[in-house]
Amino acid sequence: MIVTTDLPFLTPQAITDFLDICQPDLEICVPLIRREEFEERFPGLKIEYVRLRDGQWTMGCAFLLSPAQWLGATRW
Repeated sequence: MIVTTDLPFLTPQAITDFLDICQPDLEICVPLIRREEFEERFPGLKIEYVRLRDGQWTMGCAFLLSPAQWLGATRW
């Protein structure tokens, strides 16, 4: 698991919740957060959103990579 260092509101429960929804057969898992949910929790923060069919989303700053993906990413 890779997590950025600028997450002052990150909680152990948030990490557990993220890991619980990551399917074990996937190579990479990245959290997506709906604009409405993010702005409700963190009003006033400037965040980039991407419009998809079902709304606007932003990406969380935690990433779960399979060992194979991690090893492939670290071979420079």
